[in-house]
Amino acid sequence: MRTKYFSIITLCLSTLFFASCGQNSSDQTNTSATDSVPVIETEEPHVHEPAEPIVLDNGKKWKVDDHMLAWIRQIETEVYDFTADTQTQTLKMYHQLASNISTNLDSLTSNCTMTGQAHDELHKWLLPFLDMSDHFSASETLKEADSIYHSISASFMEFNIYFE
Repeated sequence: MRTKYFSIITLCLSTLFFASCGQNSSDQTNTSATDSVPVIETEEPHVHEPAEPIVLDNGKKWKVDDHMLAWIRQIETEVYDFTADTQTQTLKMYHQLASNISTNLDSLTSNCTMTGQAHDELHKWLLPFLDMSDHFSASETLKEADSIYHSISASFMEFNIYFE
């Protein structure tokens, strides 16, 4: 039941994100909610793999619009500044970080102006990240929150390989 709930939330967020991306741009792409990345059910509910791997821009990193990159870097800073230690952190502390991530993601998705392949490649990273964020916010145990936190941290390593 919980996985079905998160799949519905992810689909709704994906739809909102795709819709908002075209609103701020005069060069709109023809992307619909049916083009969104499907959720793959696994034993770990916070894992969400893109349908296609992210590719580089002819061997170079993709350029993310400065104002969008600022939101991503804010999330990254908060994630790396957080000390994930189940001996000292509480579930409430993880949920506060999850709330901060969610707030920044809302700002990021509502201010999307990117278009073209850079936009498409960013979505390949962002949609699984949105899914992880949803699961992080809904984590019910310290162990689950810590596991998702580490997945989120690893996601930024991937981001930094493909985007600047």
